Amino acid sequence: MLLEPNAKQKRHSTRVRERIRQQLAQQHGWLGFDQFMQQALYAPGLGYYHTNSPKFGAAGDFITAPLMGDVLARCLAQQCAEVLAEIGGGEVLECGAGDGRLAADLLLEMRALGQLPSRYLILETSAALRARQLETITTRCAALRARVAWLAQLPPPGFNGVVLANEVLDAMPALRFEINAHGQAVALGVGVAADEDQFHWQPAATPLPQRLQNRLARHALASGYRSEIGLRAEAWVRALGEKIKRGVMLLLDYGFPQREFYHAQRRQGTLMCHYRQVAHDDPFFYPGLQDISVHVDFTALARAAQDAALALAGYTSQGAFLLSLGALDRLAIAQSQPQSQSRSQQIQTLTMPHEMGELFKVIAFSRNYAPPLSGFSLQDRAGRLGDCS
Repeated sequence: MLLEPNAKQKRHSTRVRERIRQQLAQQHGWLGFDQFMQQALYAPGLGYYHTNSPKFGAAGDFITAPLMGDVLARCLAQQCAEVLAEIGGGEVLECGAGDGRLAADLLLEMRALGQLPSRYLILETSAALRARQLETITTRCAALRARVAWLAQLPPPGFNGVVLANEVLDAMPALRFEINAHGQAVALGVGVAADEDQFHWQPAATPLPQRLQNRLARHALASGYRSEIGLRAEAWVRALGEKIKRGVMLLLDYGFPQREFYHAQRRQGTLMCHYRQVAHDDPFFYPGLQDISVHVDFTALARAAQDAALALAGYTSQGAFLLSLGALDRLAIAQSQPQSQSRSQQIQTLTMPHEMGELFKVIAFSRNYAPPLSGFSLQDRAGRLGDCS
């Protein structure tokens, strides 16, 4: 049961709906779902990620791994330090840094490891989130604040170091489709009746381009099957990959290899919304007040990275990645400390298969970097990605 927003929140959502209705009018009553998602999440001053409403933690709509404690940051710091030591120093670029907790904890651990980056860059388009990140970093690691800089767009070519993105790709606007009675994939867009306020699904009049039909034909999807294609996430990986001169890109998110992504039993796709700690599948519920996401197709990301001449450096579950980087050692240490129960619970949540350990995956791409990454030493599932050509 979804809680009703208050009057102020409803007024805000009405403004978001009006903006989307205007776009619908400009495009003859049909708007691609990726365009709807773009407006609902990122419209300047209106979209979910561009307002000051609480999003993360118990007071917000969902909880991310960095908010549970510092285990993820400490393990990631080990991997980042390893890469920077190998290439003789460099920068860390975090994309979409949430409330800044991961950045602060990662910097503190890299200082303890004696391998601070020359700069810690944060790619963030939301002014509200940039302000939150600055506050968190200033509070938690004031002495390291001078190393942090914010970017509003991708860095210029020649980046050396590590790129991090934790739960970023799932929030990128995605194309949604449905298989029609003729076995063709058609885009599922958004419509609204002239005398109504509620948006509804509306298939496009023509099929998707042939290149996308060919991609989906490999999976023999039945009539009525609905799912998503993360074209913007793929384009983002290609564009960012082209900026890397030497180093590693580490992407952490929930998702599957393509053959699992388009499994016959997943016939309603992976669309997921979060509102006040409740997960549901209605993206039209008060636009602008809730998170909207889709799972990540890691095979498609690997193809996109290959297009940018990046090498696949590893793919595994989040649990295996963290265990490879010493999560169990941290559990042993935690058991001798005052907050041992909290730390133990955190590690179990992040690593156990029935918690976040299996649904969340980690994929790494590299350029001009040959050594194996320690995060994939216990298990590398790259073979499960299938054909990435």
